[in-house]
Order: sequence, then structure tokens, then C-alpha cells
Amino acid sequence: MVKPPDKIRVFEQLNIIKAEIAGLQKIEKPEVAAGRLGIDLPAYKAKVSSTLENMERWLTHAKAGAQSTDRQELAKDSGRLKTEALDLGLREVGRRFSTLETRLTIDPSGDVPDSRAIEIAFIMSHLHGELNRVRSVLKIIVPDKATS
Repeated sequence: MVKPPDKIRVFEQLNIIKAEIAGLQKIEKPEVAAGRLGIDLPAYKAKVSSTLENMERWLTHAKAGAQSTDRQELAKDSGRLKTEALDLGLREVGRRFSTLETRLTIDPSGDVPDSRAIEIAFIMSHLHGELNRVRSVLKIIVPDKATS
């Protein structure tokens, strides 16, 4: 870490270390998550698939608005998506949305410094990758988009 340390980065690093120590996995076992939600495995996978599609759409929209004054709304949406991910047992997706929410809420009334804009874009890019990883792990097939 660069000195002087950024308070938010210190807390993020502590949370990452705590998660590693606790041995948390990136995705809760699907059977366990489905049981906790009171649904069967196919219904769980359908719910995850739908949520991932919504997250992808939001990320595409958010990439265009991360520099705008709409950051407070983006941060609120990011917090909601974090909660959805954690409810479904998608721990790493939830963690990344939490980081994104934090970055979007820093000084919401001011301009976004270039370094923070790059960091936000980086987090969003990693979120796309994590969503694809979840699909792969859970063997969720992405429906073909209609082309004309």
C-alpha cells in the first residue's frame, strides 16, 4: 500500500484478509444456497441466471454513467445488486459490488478524478469477468441474443 494509506483501502484490505482467514469461498454451494432460499436447484439456477442478466445490463448502463452526476443513483443500485448477490450466495460478486458502491459514493457531488474513474472502470470490468465465472461454475448457459 502507498503511504499515507487511504482509509477505505485499509478497510477493504482488512475485509479481504478476514474473508481469507475465514476460508470463505467465492460461491456458496448451490445446493446449500437453494435450501437456504427454500427453492429447488433448477429454480435457484434460474434465479441466478436472471440476476446475472440484470447485473450485466446494469453494468453496461453504469459504464456510461460512472463519470456523470448520476453516481449517487449508481451507488444505490450497486448496493441493491450487492444484496441480491449475497442473498444468492455469490460472495465474490457481492464483494465486488460492495467495492464499486464504495468507490461511487466517495465525494458524490464533486468531479471524479481520473484515477478513480479508471479504478471504477477496472472494478466493472472485473465484475463482468466474475459474472462469467459464476455462469461457468454453475453451468448456466447464456441465451443467444437475437440478431437481425
